[in-house]
Amino acid sequence: MRERRTTRRWWLPAVAAVAAASAVTTGAPAAPAAAVPAGPAAAAAPAGPVGPAAAAGPVGPAAPAGPTEPAAPVGPTEPAAPVGPVGPVGPVGPVGPAAPTPWPPRVEVTDLPAGFQPAAINDRGLILGRLGTDVVVVDDDGEPAGTVGPWEPFPNPLCPGPICFWPTPSAPIVNDRGVVATSLGRHATLWDDGETTDLNGDAAGSWVLDLNDGGDALVTRFTADHQQVGLWDRGRFTEIGRWALDTLVVGRMSERGHVVLTVLVVRPPTPAVSSLLWHRGETTTFEGFVPRDVNRHGQVAGERLNPADPFDNTPAIWEDGEITLLPTLGGRGHGVSTINDRGQVAGFGTLPGVPGSRALRWDDGEIVDVGAATDLLESRPFGFTDRGDVLFGGLTTAFHTAGFVWDDGEVVRLPPADDGDVDPVAMNDRGQVVGTRRAPGPQQPTIPTLWER
Repeated sequence: MRERRTTRRWWLPAVAAVAAASAVTTGAPAAPAAAVPAGPAAAAAPAGPVGPAAAAGPVGPAAPAGPTEPAAPVGPTEPAAPVGPVGPVGPVGPVGPAAPTPWPPRVEVTDLPAGFQPAAINDRGLILGRLGTDVVVVDDDGEPAGTVGPWEPFPNPLCPGPICFWPTPSAPIVNDRGVVATSLGRHATLWDDGETTDLNGDAAGSWVLDLNDGGDALVTRFTADHQQVGLWDRGRFTEIGRWALDTLVVGRMSERGHVVLTVLVVRPPTPAVSSLLWHRGETTTFEGFVPRDVNRHGQVAGERLNPADPFDNTPAIWEDGEITLLPTLGGRGHGVSTINDRGQVAGFGTLPGVPGSRALRWDDGEIVDVGAATDLLESRPFGFTDRGDVLFGGLTTAFHTAGFVWDDGEVVRLPPADDGDVDPVAMNDRGQVVGTRRAPGPQQPTIPTLWER
C-alpha cells in the first residue's frame, strides 16, 4: 500500500479560503480550460530528537509502570445527525482515547545518518529523504541504500523567483516497490534501483504530483503557454486536462488510477477554485466540494464548502455521486488530510472556543479526537495506515513538540518523553515511524530517527 501522506498540505487553507470567498466552484474540464489547483505541500521539517532516557530508579517495589491502570471508561460518540448531501452535521462528542502510555520497552530507536532529512517510509522500510541537495534512500538499519540525485524541480510559473508564495506542489515520493518519483534537472523522473526514466516528454519542465505502487505517476508538464496534467503509465502519457500558467493544479491518485484534481485560478479580479475526479477517461466535476484524497475504491475525502464562511467547511466523503458529511467537534476550521482503503479518514478540527487544531479520525460515522488524553495544545496527523493507525504530533503544554501513535484506541508516545522535542514525519503499515528528535537544552543537534516496535 502506498503511504497515506498527510503532510504536504500547505495549500489546503488557501484553497478553502479562496473557494468560499469567491463562492465559485466550477467543474474543471477534461478539455482545455483556464483553471488551477492547489498543490500538496512539502513535509514540514521536523524538530530534533532527544537524548537517552532518564536512568531507571533503584530496585524496589516501584509502582507498576506503564498503562496498567485502565483508563476511565469513555462513552461512545453521540450518534451523528443523518449525513448525506445535505447541511452540515451538528457537533458530535468525540471518543476519548485511553491515556497515553510510554512506548513499549521493546521499541528500537535507530539513528539515521547525520544531516539526513527524512520525508517518507515505505512498507519495506526504505526511507526517503534529503541529504544536502541530494535525494537519497536509507534502509531501516540506517544504512544508505542509494543516491537518487540532486533535487531540482522546475520553477513554479506563478513565481519563478527564489522566494515564492506558491511552493512547488511536487516533492519526492517512494512507493512500496522502492520506486522514487523526483525532479532531476527540472524534469519529472522515476528512479528504480539506479535506473532513471524521464517523464518530461518534450515539455520545458515537469513535476510529479503523485505515484502509486503500480508505478503510475501523476505528472504536470509545462509548455510556453499552458500546463498539461496527465497520467504516465508504462511509457504512455494520457492527458487529463490543460490549464493556463497562472493557475495552480494539485492532485492525488489511487492504486487503481483514480485521480482527483483541485485547480486554483489566481488571476484577478476574483480567484476561483474548481475540482474533478478522473478515472479511465471519464471526468466527474464537483460542485461545492474540494477533494483532498481518493482511495482504490473511488471514495473521495474532502470538504463541503461553506460559501458564507471560508473557515467553516465540513469534512465529507464523496462516493458514487453522493456526499456524506462527517461529524465535527463543533468548532470552525475542520479539514481532511487523507482516506485509506477501508474508507477511514484522518484530518483535524477544533473545539468551540478552544484555540488550536486537534488530530481526528473518522470511521463509519464515528469521530475520535485521537490526542484528547495527551498533553498536546494542538496537533495534526502526519501518517495514516490501512489499519487505521494515526501518527500525530504537535506542541505540548510545556511548549515542546511531541509525537504519538493512535493504535486501535491506545495512544503511545514516541520516546523519549522528557523536555526535548520529537517531530514525527511519516509512518508505514508496519508501524515504523520516521522523524527527528532533539535533546533538551540549547544548541542540541537534531537527530534523524527511526522508531519501530
